[in-house]
Order: sequence, then structure tokens, then C-alpha cells
Amino acid sequence: MERGSNILPLRLVPIAGPELDQIDIPAETGAVIGRSADCLANLVDMAVSRRHCEITRRAGRWFVRDLNSRAGTFLNSLRLTPEEPIPMASGDTLRVSPWTFRVGIGADTSGPATTGFGATATVDDDGSDGDVESFDGYTPQNAAQQRLGLLLGYAERMSQATSEDELGLALLESALSGSGLARAALVKPIGSGEQVQVLSTMMADGAGAGEPFNISRSLIREASAGRVATLASRNVTDVAVSIVSMGIHSALCVPVIVDGAVEMCLYMDARESESRVAADSTEFCVALARLGSLALASLKRSQLDSRRRELEGELDAARKAQQLLVPASGQTSGLRYRVFMQPGMFVAGDLFDVVPLDEHRVAVCIGDVTGHGVGAGILMAAAQAHLNAALRRDGDPAKAVAAANHYMATHANASRFVSL
Repeated sequence: MERGSNILPLRLVPIAGPELDQIDIPAETGAVIGRSADCLANLVDMAVSRRHCEITRRAGRWFVRDLNSRAGTFLNSLRLTPEEPIPMASGDTLRVSPWTFRVGIGADTSGPATTGFGATATVDDDGSDGDVESFDGYTPQNAAQQRLGLLLGYAERMSQATSEDELGLALLESALSGSGLARAALVKPIGSGEQVQVLSTMMADGAGAGEPFNISRSLIREASAGRVATLASRNVTDVAVSIVSMGIHSALCVPVIVDGAVEMCLYMDARESESRVAADSTEFCVALARLGSLALASLKRSQLDSRRRELEGELDAARKAQQLLVPASGQTSGLRYRVFMQPGMFVAGDLFDVVPLDEHRVAVCIGDVTGHGVGAGILMAAAQAHLNAALRRDGDPAKAVAAANHYMATHANASRFVSL
């Protein structure tokens, strides 16, 4: 167990889906998320299973485990394997349909949801004198023929990206150079689209530096629903406070979709004197976003696999350490015994030993160390070694336990203890 100042709380901040308060998960107990009324995090929606997923803290880390839910649990847009715990980190996204949450751990749990992740307000352009068009199944007709060479080059660059930042920069540079639009941004919609988290921005040479990057709320709403949205102004002299009134003659917003969910949006625009927009700019950016979706999914899958391998390595090391210390089945001082140990989901500090005291007496020790993982295994090894040595030296269980207790009290962390 961990004490006060050592505990890093976990907070789930809703960034998409029906209106919902943030969810604080207690480190001491964790929480089951689901539709059932007895779940600590109760999400009332038919897409959510009664017991959908579980969030727990073990050995100083937070884990999420899908509980064989019907619709699945998604971490960073990737569907989790049921019953397999996966480590979480600050900044991760957790999707329990229809909600998407941003994960905050420790210091990242402070502050309101909209400011904790760098939110930027969108421009309310509803009713502005411009045409917003959206497309459910936008199919590029000429992009493959006209831009195949460019797209293949960008695809190669994106496939080599080792981080989401690198991938985002490649996507923005590719979009600017191939579309003719002057400004580009990668954004994550928050809630109903009134705010977005700006991930990165970029401007073409000659674009108005220092001018505010105004983002159309109506385009963001369309893209959040998985549709490509464009804006073509009919009257740039309108004095309404909208992106059209600021001289923006072209804008588009393309969703980047991973595993059926909008992970981010590619938002672009151009003002009157900034650029000449390519005729197939929308088709080109749609094709580019699809390539970006594939690269992003591959990158996220690789990151999740890396976490899984790291966890498996830690568990394997702890299990091997336990196996070395646990005596094999056998016979001593007239006592026959058989040992069977079944590892749990997380390695715990289970203590077991059989120590002959003399030809007529045998000490059988069964105990448990608080915590899980390698740290608990090391503490168990220290306790077992001192107990074993003291029993063999004195042959007196009371003295042996007192000696082991003194060692643990002077060397172990105050929040750790051993039951015996």
C-alpha cells in the first residue's frame, strides 16, 4: 500500500460525448467503469456494458483492463484485448463509447478540464455569409492520378515517424505544400466543438505571421462527426464576427480517424492575398489524412505493444525471482509437503518456506508482502532470507520472527509491511 504523498491520483476528463463531470479514481481501491449502478464510475448508456472496464493501481502504476465489454475499451484509439491489463500514462485517451476521456495522473489532474489540456476557443461562424459543405463518404476522384508521386513521398515520411509530434509535422508540411492553402493546424475537438486542443500549427511562406489562427466551429463540428467539411465564402465584406469577415476565402477540416473514432482534425485555411488554392486541395488533403490515419494507428499500436512488452518483462523477472526462492516439493524431518503456486494477473510478494529446525521439528512459513511487482518481490526475498537464516541459527520461531521484524522495520519503507 502507498501513503498520502506517494499516491498519484488519476482523473478522467471527458473530451467527447454526452455532458459528464470528470471522474476521479481513488488509488486505494481503483474503480470499475460501467452501466451498472454499483460501479464507482457509472456511465448510463446502452453502448456501455454493465461492467465495462476496470482501472487499478499496482506497484506505483495505473492499469486499465477491459472486462469483456460488448463495444470494447479503447486506449489511444486502439481496442484493448479483453482481460489484459495495459499501463496508462498522462495524456492518454480512454474511450468507453460514447465518451472519450483524457487521462491525467498526479500533477495533470489539477485545474479545470478545458484549461488543463491547452484548449482554444473556436469562432462561432453559424449564420455567416459563407457556404459550409460536408461529405459523409468523400471519395477523391483525381488525387491518385494527379498527386500519386507526392502522396507516396509523404506516406514514406510519415511511416518513418517515431512520435506523434513527428507525424503531425510531416502531415502539416505535406498538406501546405500540396494544397496551396496557407495555414494548417492539427486540433483535437473538445466537447461540442466550442473549444479545441491545438496540437501543432504551421504556415506557408508569406502567410500573415502573428495573426490569430481562427478556427471555424461549424467545420470542427462536421469533422468531429467524421465528415469532411469545407467553407467557400460568397461575400467577404460581411461585418459579422466570423472567419469569413476576417478575409478567409477558403477553409477545410478533415478528420483523421483511427479505429472508427476521430483522433484529430486537419484544419486549413487561406486569406485573400495569401495563396492560390489548388483545385483539388480538398481531395488531396482527404487522401493525406487517410495516410496519416494509417500511420497514426500503426504508431499507437507500436507504443501500446512497447508498454505491453515492458510490463511482461517486469512480471517475468518477478515471477522468476519468486520461483528461485520457493522450495520445491519434498520431504524434511519426517514432513512431506507439496508446493503449488499459481501466478496472478500481477506478481505479488507471496512468501513461502519450509525450514527444518531439528530432526523432529519443521517451520512452515506463509506470508504476504504489501504491493505488487518487482519491488514487492525484492522485499519478500529480503524477509524470507532473514527469516530462514534466523530459524536455522536459533531454532526458535519467536527469536527468528523478532529478528526478521527488526530488520524489516529498520530497512523497509514505512508504508510497506509483511504479514506472516
